[in-house]
Amino acid sequence: MWYNILIIMGVIAPQIGKPLAELRGNIVLGMFIVGAIYIIIGFFGLIDKIMIVFTPAVKGTFFLLMGLQISGSIMRGMLGIWPHGGMVNLPGVILFIAVVGIIIWISLKQRGFLQSIGIFIGAMAGWAAAIFIGITEPPLFTSKGLALPEPLPWGMPQFDPGITVILLIVGFFTLSNLVTSIATFSELVGKEAENNDYNRATIITGLGNVFAGFFALIGFVPFASSIGFARVTGVASNRPFLIGSLIIMFLGLFPMIGSLFAAIPAQVGFAVILIMFCQLLGVAFMEYRKIYFDNRTGFIVGISILLGVGTMFIPPESMALMPLFVKSFVGNGLTVGLLICVLLEQVLIPRK
Repeated sequence: MWYNILIIMGVIAPQIGKPLAELRGNIVLGMFIVGAIYIIIGFFGLIDKIMIVFTPAVKGTFFLLMGLQISGSIMRGMLGIWPHGGMVNLPGVILFIAVVGIIIWISLKQRGFLQSIGIFIGAMAGWAAAIFIGITEPPLFTSKGLALPEPLPWGMPQFDPGITVILLIVGFFTLSNLVTSIATFSELVGKEAENNDYNRATIITGLGNVFAGFFALIGFVPFASSIGFARVTGVASNRPFLIGSLIIMFLGLFPMIGSLFAAIPAQVGFAVILIMFCQLLGVAFMEYRKIYFDNRTGFIVGISILLGVGTMFIPPESMALMPLFVKSFVGNGLTVGLLICVLLEQVLIPRK
C-alpha cells in the first residue's frame, strides 16, 4: 500500500507542477506524523477501540483481495513478462512450475527440519537451474564494500496538508493490516493475542514509520504473507525471525550482498510468492467459515469483493484527470474493497 501511494505521488507531482524535491520533504514529514500517531495509539491503548471494525468478514475480505491483487504479478512473473512486458519465456515457465512442485512436494511429504527449509531448497535449486539453462546470469558483485545509512537523504521535512492527509489515510489502512495479521497469526499458533500485544505492535510499527521517513524508506507494513510462510514451513517460533532480522540488518551494510539477491530470477521469486499466497487464501476462507452467510453477509462480502476486484481492472489512463487524493485510493483494489466492507458492515447495513 505504501509502495503504490509513493509511486503514484512521484508520477503525479511533475504533472501538477510540484517539484520532486519538495514532494520528498512532504513525504518525510508525513511519515513522521503517521509514525507519531501510531505511537500515541499504542501508548494510550486505543487500538481496542479500532479493532471492533476488523470482523471475520473484514479480515477474510482483506486476505482474499490481497491474494487476488498479487495474482496478476504472479502470472506475469511466471511468463517472464514482469515488470516491463515482452514475449513469453517458455523455459522460465517450466522453471516456475518445477520450483513450485519442489516446494509443494517437500511441504507435503517431508517433516521436521527439511520441511521447514522447503522454500529455501526450492528457491536455491531454481536459481541454480536458471543459471545453468541461461535464463539469468551469475550475480555480479559491486565494488563498494561498506555503505552506512544516510540520515534524511530526501532532504528536510516540509509540510503539505494534502500529502499529509493522504499518508494518514494510508496509515489507517496499514493499521488494518497490522490488526488482521496479529489476530490471524495468533489463531495459527493457538495463543490468543492480548490488548498489550496489539499496543506494543502498534508502537513498534509507529517507530518503523518514523525511521522510514528519516532514512527515506517505504513505510512499515506487517508482512501478512508470513502467515502463509509459517503454515508451509510449520515454524512459527520468533527466535529464527529475530536471528534472521539481525542477519539482514548486518547484510544491509554491504551493497554486494544486495546485488547477489537481486540476481534471483523473477520466475523463482514469484514461485515462492505463489506458495505463500496460496496459504494466505486459505486463511481468508477460514475467516469466512466463522460467518453465517445470510442475505446481509452475502451482500457485504459479495459487493466488497466484486468492486475491489473490479477496481484492479480499471485502466490507469482512465483516471488521469482525477485528483491525486482520489486516484491514490480508487486505483487500489485492496483499499477499495476493504473500505466498502467496513462501511457496509458498520455503517450502511449494520446487524441489529
